[in-house]
Amino acid sequence: MENHFNLAGPYDIHLSDGTNDHTLTCTPASATPPSVNTNPATNNGDFSCFISGNIVPGFYTLFSTLAGFQNPLATDLNQQVEIYLDDVPKILVDNGAGGNIVATNSTVEIQLHSHQVTNQPYTVTVVYGATEQTLFPNVTLSGSPHRIDWTVPASLLNPTNPCPTGGGTPCLVRSYDKNGQLYASGEFYLNQPEIVIAGGLRIFAQNETMIITLRGHSPGVSYDIKISDGGSNQLWLGRTNAADAVGQVTSPIRWTVPVDWPGGNYILSSHPASGNIPRNPASMTSGNQVASLDIQIDTPAGPYLTIEGGYTWPAGSVINIQANKHPQVDNPYYFNFGAWRVPIPTGSPVNTFNADSNQSFVAVYNIPVTATNVVATFSVESHRNVNNNLVAQRDVTVLPVPVLLVLEGTPVSPDSIITVQILNHPPDSTFNIFYLDQPLGAILTDANGQGQLKYDLKNLPVNVAPGLPTSFGTPYPVTSRSIINGSTIATYQLTLRASDLRVTSIQVPPNPTLNSSARITFTIQNTSPVTITRYFDNDLYYNPKPQTPLYSLAQVNNFPGDYKYWRNQLGPGASFTLTQTFFIGSYGPHLFYSYADTSNLIFNELSEFNNVLSNTLMLTCTTATYITDTFNSGVVDWAQEPYGNGDNNGTAPQISSQRLRIRSDGSSTLRSNDNALQSGPTPAGGYTFVHKTTPITSSSGLDVRVTVVAAPNNTNGAKAGLELRNTLSPTSPKLEFGLTRSGNNSYRVQVVYRDSAVPEPLAVYQSAALNLGTNPIWLRIERYGGTNTFLFYYVQSANTPASWGNPVHIATINLADQLEYGLFVNNNTNGSHQNADFDNFVVFNPGSCPPANGQPIDNNLPPGQATCTDPLQEKGFETVPPIRWLGIGSNGTFLSTSSYAGNQSLLADTNRSGPNNPTFYQRFTMPTDLVSTTTTVNLELYRNVEQEVDGPDSTDQFYAVLATSSNIGSAVTNPLLVSSGELGAVGYDPSKWQKLQANFQPISGVSLADYAGQNLFLIFYNTSNQASGCPPNNCHNTSFYFDDIVLSPCTIQPLPTVINTRIKGEVVLHPSAGSAQKISGVKVWAYAEGGELQETTTIQNGEFNFYNLPATTSGIKYILYSEHHIVSSLDPSQIETLSTLSSVILSNTNNNTNPVITKLDLY
Repeated sequence: MENHFNLAGPYDIHLSDGTNDHTLTCTPASATPPSVNTNPATNNGDFSCFISGNIVPGFYTLFSTLAGFQNPLATDLNQQVEIYLDDVPKILVDNGAGGNIVATNSTVEIQLHSHQVTNQPYTVTVVYGATEQTLFPNVTLSGSPHRIDWTVPASLLNPTNPCPTGGGTPCLVRSYDKNGQLYASGEFYLNQPEIVIAGGLRIFAQNETMIITLRGHSPGVSYDIKISDGGSNQLWLGRTNAADAVGQVTSPIRWTVPVDWPGGNYILSSHPASGNIPRNPASMTSGNQVASLDIQIDTPAGPYLTIEGGYTWPAGSVINIQANKHPQVDNPYYFNFGAWRVPIPTGSPVNTFNADSNQSFVAVYNIPVTATNVVATFSVESHRNVNNNLVAQRDVTVLPVPVLLVLEGTPVSPDSIITVQILNHPPDSTFNIFYLDQPLGAILTDANGQGQLKYDLKNLPVNVAPGLPTSFGTPYPVTSRSIINGSTIATYQLTLRASDLRVTSIQVPPNPTLNSSARITFTIQNTSPVTITRYFDNDLYYNPKPQTPLYSLAQVNNFPGDYKYWRNQLGPGASFTLTQTFFIGSYGPHLFYSYADTSNLIFNELSEFNNVLSNTLMLTCTTATYITDTFNSGVVDWAQEPYGNGDNNGTAPQISSQRLRIRSDGSSTLRSNDNALQSGPTPAGGYTFVHKTTPITSSSGLDVRVTVVAAPNNTNGAKAGLELRNTLSPTSPKLEFGLTRSGNNSYRVQVVYRDSAVPEPLAVYQSAALNLGTNPIWLRIERYGGTNTFLFYYVQSANTPASWGNPVHIATINLADQLEYGLFVNNNTNGSHQNADFDNFVVFNPGSCPPANGQPIDNNLPPGQATCTDPLQEKGFETVPPIRWLGIGSNGTFLSTSSYAGNQSLLADTNRSGPNNPTFYQRFTMPTDLVSTTTTVNLELYRNVEQEVDGPDSTDQFYAVLATSSNIGSAVTNPLLVSSGELGAVGYDPSKWQKLQANFQPISGVSLADYAGQNLFLIFYNTSNQASGCPPNNCHNTSFYFDDIVLSPCTIQPLPTVINTRIKGEVVLHPSAGSAQKISGVKVWAYAEGGELQETTTIQNGEFNFYNLPATTSGIKYILYSEHHIVSSLDPSQIETLSTLSSVILSNTNNNTNPVITKLDLY
């Protein structure tokens, strides 16, 4: 449920087919009856909803309503939910509310699902402890599911409860088929039902109030309460709320014994709720009775005292003391509690009371906190005020000061599950627990006045204290309150403090070795003063692409890393380290990220941006050598490329004073096309590029340097410097780092580039003006290996720089790995030629570095993935003559202009210039990754037939085979019929082209996968004339046409040999532009809290599967995350990310034929 406001809840979840509406029982439930509510922080929630066997299979609409209402709030209109009966036999116990926890003496329903008639009669047994007992022999089916009512006997609890609620070992119901073979088994748990009266009372006087609750009943079921003496005195006392998840009813039924109710022995009994209220007690019989309690009704003749809720109370409690049968004629009276006079400020005289017309009065009294520090008995008395004579007396047991504890201590994090424990409270009584004014639940104490409650603090409303984040750090009271008068019994001050996980460091080795594994250490710390008490995940990433992990308020869940580690507790200030090795197979920067609490499981964490940290391991070639050209021995290995209107006026690059001199004019280097011509006000392009004759490879890095001694000096905008470009094409992406004239002998160092993302040249850096007349300027371009990161340096000095210092600019520029490199000159004035002088051209020698092996390639394909290739190098017949197709031009095979597509097809004639046995073939190589059990070879082609003088001829047949040579005698497949003479028409008809799709079948004993990586021949042949004895008789005469032949060896990745569990789903992409897509290759991750990270990709039609993930009987929740990136081909920085987060419950019954089915829509 998304965007369901917590404050508006709780909610109901429904399935409806338009006629029948079903309110589902869902967990976790936050109220009874079983309505649900969302997380107050996000207004979202995940719920597991039981599909009762009473729901008829079919298609239903899923919708939510406010609890108890019918108007839909949110509906899944995109698709309906299909409820179906699977083929897996099941036997279930249904307690009447969709659960399998049952109270003894209850009548439940045993349901037999997917049991086959052919296997009846069945025997149904129950297994409790070490005992198996037959319940129903000779069961014959009457519908699906078949239903059997069973009253659970109390004897199953003897001698001890074998399968208590919350216990680890369930009881079982089993079905056996007619042959005595186990057919199905289902689990259930037992509760021992009790009726509980506050204070543990069993004897009541007239006008005394009973406070009745239930323990150990069936969860989700409501009960009617009856009192009876076994005769005419019987009464329906009320109907409870539905029992909670452990079978308790803490909201009591109150009944005050009427003053005229006969005394005697009575029985209180509980019965599953039925019919309207008030219920006729005669319908509440021993046959539907679940629990009973013997009580006694007293009829005192004279004055007596009662205390609502019993006669055991802790010091400090507020109690209601009631006087009964106190004659008005003796007014006024007063109360004593031990040695204390009970204050009654409204009395006259003060602290006295007058009995009313019913001879009754109630006083509210606060037992002093200092009354006792041990268990003690106090006398409660009423006296006549006139003479102090004792009228009535009752003993009360007072306990030491009541205690309320939060066992986890204080402070705690706001996503903790806390345990509230109460001690020294009245026995068998209900107390509401509050945190400030927020109700946490109710505790029903045991006979010792003790009890406890677990509460998930994430359920606190976040718009008011104490759940309001701005109130964290302030202590607020957790209190137990009496259900009788709302008074506070005990208090504990609890403080919430937000957790703060932080990735404090990522340590990388200082001297990593290429083509080896590097050990990386990640450190995560809890910087807050509270203990993190829940699971949280920690993901490690290595060179994540195309995006990096980032905490975002808009998308709090991030894509999983290469490794996921779980931690389920971390103390205040504590830290832990994760160490992981990564293979380093390339030069350049290697980026590592650590993300703590990737799945955002810790609620309302502080400073979540510090949950992510990165560090870079830089691997450079330490053995690199440099090649230096000082231009002392001529212009060697240099070539000139003029662009646009740039030229050298007949002066080639030459050596002058042991420097390289380049002469050029030109218009501009700042064009998308360096050969651009004059167009309106836009000046033409043009300059001279002098480059090394052999391109350089930069996968291991790049370092190019030069000294600019002189540059064109007559026009501002004239340039000279270093240039890198992908190719010599005038539109190639390129990079210039040089001097640009800004005045006489005044130049600025400038970086200009264009690439696929920036097709127009862009100046991204410009220095302050430098005087080239004083000293030369040294330029250097560096590229990190394996990246598009370029670093730029310059130094003005008369000597070789001792240090280059920090780069003056760093840019990401999309250039190829192999580059043309050299020097450029432009005078910015066409027809005016100027010189530039260069010296000390230095270049990094990539051949001096060890080769990088690259990262290991994951060739693992997901099970079920179909991989098809087309190994034919010629598919049609457009090449004249054909290069790959052989046999054409002889024995009746020709090229024809009567084609399906293009200009030509193949014509094979069985009687052209005499009888023929036409054949043609092509050699091809089978793919290497073939699986023996799933490999097929598919053939697709277009065919046409021209019937000649003999008309339709079904016995004139063309076949195809796969063979190890060009001889059909070496065939490894059975002949495949591809055409015959009865097809087509008399005379060629271009509308009669037909498409053929067929599979080759291997001959007996042959596996086509055995030919992986080997050469085979695809042979087409017709031997009809040879088979019929032609010549001289029975000759055939048909013209066969073939075109667009496609051969597809396909292999499907095998499924696991054993499949215990399966999640099956489909991914649908919804890009911002275009229609929805179901494609292969989309990543999907699955993980459970504390479990391993699983990853797969979609196969054909967007399907994905996870096989053999751990599961349990009750189910494990798996988080499913899918993400897909659409990267712009023009600008790789423009990335559209589609993602979604979902979850499924995987149980042991979800096998290959009964998988969990889900759908992921990525937006």
